[in-house]
Amino acid sequence: MQFMSHAIGWEDCAMLAMAPLGILTIIISAIRVGGPMWMKALIGRARENIAAAEIDLMSSTSRDVCELNNGKGIVRCQGSAPVWEFIILLPGDTSRNDDAVPHTECEFDQKPASSASPITVVYDTREEAPNVSLNLQNSTDRTEIRTFAIFGVGLQLGALAFFAAMTFHPTFSLSFTIDGNPAPAYAFPLAAGGTILLVLGLLLCAHVVESSTDKEIYALANGSSRMRIYWLQQEQTVSDQAFEAIATQPSSDRSNIIMSRRGHAHYRNSRLETKTSIGAVISIFGFVFQFVGFRGMHSAAPIGQLVAVAIMAASRAWLRRNLARGLRQTRLTPGHEVDWLA
Repeated sequence: MQFMSHAIGWEDCAMLAMAPLGILTIIISAIRVGGPMWMKALIGRARENIAAAEIDLMSSTSRDVCELNNGKGIVRCQGSAPVWEFIILLPGDTSRNDDAVPHTECEFDQKPASSASPITVVYDTREEAPNVSLNLQNSTDRTEIRTFAIFGVGLQLGALAFFAAMTFHPTFSLSFTIDGNPAPAYAFPLAAGGTILLVLGLLLCAHVVESSTDKEIYALANGSSRMRIYWLQQEQTVSDQAFEAIATQPSSDRSNIIMSRRGHAHYRNSRLETKTSIGAVISIFGFVFQFVGFRGMHSAAPIGQLVAVAIMAASRAWLRRNLARGLRQTRLTPGHEVDWLA
């Protein structure tokens, strides 16, 4: 559920539900986040800590969950850690050299070059850990993911149209007979109906995970300014893992910053539990109906759905491509982390 751990809108839910991969994982994830206690007991998660589900599935950070740089990338850990978030507003003139702030990895602390232009530094004083991974990628630009979401809907509808054509088209269906006989009458209704139920159920399950967090997006009021974000972490040990003193920043300037926090008002909400129950039941019935329907159809039907699943899996991986890149890091001298930024 790495994809849903960065979900901040309906587009992410649609991307996960169309031609889904990991059906049971999605259902179990929704139960872990917002399911009733009897469902959590059914999957063996009745005593699970809230922070465990937050680490694996939710986009938020809190006093119980933090994000740290281990020198290779951003990892989520259970517990709290001294990580400071600094938002620096720079004047929007293009004459300023982007390399003025050091971003190459080094063994010694460095300081940004001084500038005569006015610079505003904003320090986040909230007790919750900052959202590092969400702001490393440009999560607030929804154009790309909306395009892929619409493409996913069209791809899934195209698969259903293919099922219908190979069953009812007077000439096209002749190429998809089973031992010279047409497919049984129950095959297409179960395959198509099961696919629709499965998509709707998983869409509801994905919505449960996405809506369990409260998101806030802060944008620059002055379009002529530029915003850079720095996260300074001290040398520390969290959850038996050792972390070095490192400064982390996105690979490019940002125009927005997003903050995601665990929604305490939603977590044990009866409405959320109802959505989870309905989504899980619909998804399971849809999966069974789809499976039975595919058994009665020509083998091209499940292969067509499998091709759609592969395409959507590749699309989801492409949308989260910045998880493996997109950060700049600088190793700092322990005890002098803030001095590097001064």
